[in-house]
Amino acid sequence: MRSIVAAAQVSPAGVVSLSGQLTLGQLGAAIALAAVVVANNSGPAHISAALGTPLVDLYAQTNPQHTPWLVAHRVLFHDVPCRNCFRSVCPEGHHDCLVKVAPERVAAAVCELIEESMRGGRHSIEA
Repeated sequence: MRSIVAAAQVSPAGVVSLSGQLTLGQLGAAIALAAVVVANNSGPAHISAALGTPLVDLYAQTNPQHTPWLVAHRVLFHDVPCRNCFRSVCPEGHHDCLVKVAPERVAAAVCELIEESMRGGRHSIEA
């Protein structure tokens, strides 16, 4: 988290991790108020898409049909030979598809989505 905040060049006071701190209803309310959500491909990512909140989705590409639809987003991953394995647990045990996503890429994606929303855009790019 600290490396992402540093790369984004924002005050750590402006970034809050709510991991494990909220009920489902509170999480939905927080996501609805957020400028951008950064999440792995899990419940919060899908809630963000459903609520129309821009999303940076750190996604292992195990099942590419489950990426966000109809919301401004960036899907970030590191390409690996085992992609599209359709497994919930990494069969290789290395998680390189996520571990090797540089914090700078995450920060850049957040900044892009904020800039897009300020211009009124809703484009999606997967990288």
